[in-house]
Amino acid sequence: LDKEKKKEDENILSLSVNPETEKYQLFVPMYKRASLPAMFSHETLKFEISDKDFELLQKYINRVTDDRILLMIFGDHADPLKMKLLRENVTDKSKFKTGDRDFRNVNIIVQRLFDYFNVFPENFEGLKELADEIKHFRSIKVYLKDITEIKFKIDRVNFYPKLYEELQKGYGQISVEEYLEKARNLKKEDEFEFNGQRITIKHIANHYYLPLLLTDREKIEYISHIIKTPSEFKFVNDLDKYLSEPDNLFRDFDWWFFSKIDQTLDEVYVPYYNSKTNSISRFYPDFIFWMKKREDYFIRFVDPKGTEHTDAERKIDGFKRLFMKDEKEKVIYQNGFKVRIKLLLRAKDVALASEQYRQYWFDDIKKVASLGESNGFGTDRIAP
Repeated sequence: LDKEKKKEDENILSLSVNPETEKYQLFVPMYKRASLPAMFSHETLKFEISDKDFELLQKYINRVTDDRILLMIFGDHADPLKMKLLRENVTDKSKFKTGDRDFRNVNIIVQRLFDYFNVFPENFEGLKELADEIKHFRSIKVYLKDITEIKFKIDRVNFYPKLYEELQKGYGQISVEEYLEKARNLKKEDEFEFNGQRITIKHIANHYYLPLLLTDREKIEYISHIIKTPSEFKFVNDLDKYLSEPDNLFRDFDWWFFSKIDQTLDEVYVPYYNSKTNSISRFYPDFIFWMKKREDYFIRFVDPKGTEHTDAERKIDGFKRLFMKDEKEKVIYQNGFKVRIKLLLRAKDVALASEQYRQYWFDDIKKVASLGESNGFGTDRIAP
C-alpha cells in the first residue's frame, strides 16, 4: 500500500545545468571490454586468495596429477588451457593478490579460479566530452501531493545570482525599505522540511547543476536522487566553507567545476575486478572534479565515504591499472590538454591506511585541489 501511495504522489523535478559549465570542455573516461580474458592479464588483474587457501590449493594440485580428474570434477568450468594455467600459476604466489577471506574448500577455490580465467576486464579507451553521463538531476523524484513550496524554494535558490545582480542594478533607484525587503528574500541557501525530515537547498557556483539538494539523513522518504549520506553532506559543507577562504587553492585554476555522481542513474565510473563476485564491477565515486590551468587539465574522482578496508583497496587497484604508471598519474593528451586523473578517498585518519595505498586517502579538504608532484614543481599550488 505504501508503494502504491508513493506512485500516486510521485512528481519529477528537473534541476538545471549550470550555464557556466557550457563554456568549457568537461571530460569523462570511456572504457571498452577487453578482447582477451583475465587469464592473459595476471600482471594487472590478480586473483585474490588467502595464504591458507593458496597453501591448500598447492597441495591439492600437487596431489591431483591427472587432468582428467579435474575435468571430471569441474566439468564445464574446466578446459585444457585453464588446467594448464592453473598448474603454471599455482607455483608462484606473486601472481596472486593476498586476500583475507578463507574458503577452506578446495573445490570452491579451484572453481572460482577457473571462473576468474573467464573474466574480461574493461580497458580505458579515451576521454569524451560530458553529455548524458551525469543525468540524475533531471529525475529528482518527490513523493508529495503538493510540491509548490519545494519547487518555489529550489527556483529561488537557483536564480539567486540573477536576482542578486538585478538587485544591485536597482540600488539607489528604489527606496531603502524596498531594497532591504528584496534583499531579505534573496536565498543562496534554503531549507525544506516534511514530517520532520529536512533537506538543504544550496547554491554552489561551481557545481555542474544547480542547486544542490542535500541532507545528512541516509533514509529520507519523500525525495530521491539527492545527496543523502552524512559523509557526502559533510564533504559538501566543508568544501563550501573552504571556498570562502580568500587563499583557497581552487583560486589558482583558470576554471574548475565539480558534480555529484549518482550510481543508480549516471555513467561515470571506474571498473575494477571484484574478488567477492569474481567479476568486473563498477565503482561510482561520489563526486568528480574538473580543474584547468593553462594546458594542464586535472580530473579528480572523490569519494568521501570510502571505506578503509579491502573493498576500497580493490577499487584503488582498478583505478591504478587504468590511470597510473609507476605510481604516477598517466598523462592523457586530449584536445590540446595534458589530462591527469586522480582518485581520492576521504578517511577519518589517513595514518590508518596501509602504506601502499596511503596516497589515495585524504582528510584535509584542500587536498582535492592540491597538485603535489603533478604540477612538476612539487608544491600544492600551481606555479604563477
